[in-house]
Amino acid sequence: MNKAQIIEQNLPYCADQAYVDKTLLRVDKSHSIQTKIIAAFACLGKTYFADNNSDIALDLESLSFRYRIDDGYDSEIMKCDEKLLSNPDFPENYVDKIIDNYGKYEYIFIALSIPTLKVLDSLRIPY
Repeated sequence: MNKAQIIEQNLPYCADQAYVDKTLLRVDKSHSIQTKIIAAFACLGKTYFADNNSDIALDLESLSFRYRIDDGYDSEIMKCDEKLLSNPDFPENYVDKIIDNYGKYEYIFIALSIPTLKVLDSLRIPY
């Protein structure tokens, strides 16, 4: 079973140790802004809050990281597209984007994704 199948079936997933080691070197928790990562289900106001507080909050939609998509693809249509192909780089590509923005915002809202949370746990990044 490959990584994409494990994630799609919500089976336990662990990040590759080499990825964890490399990524830990990029995580800088000494920023003046103490970022809080908030993982939440859909329709709880993550996007609304981030759109109305863009100076302090970022909403990172996971679909464009989880699936292989073309540029310009409408994210609302994408949510219903059964033909989407899993991205083999997920969840590491999503965590990379979270880390790239860590310390730049007070709040980073992320999807409630077990594989993503397991990687954040491996990196000892609280959420």
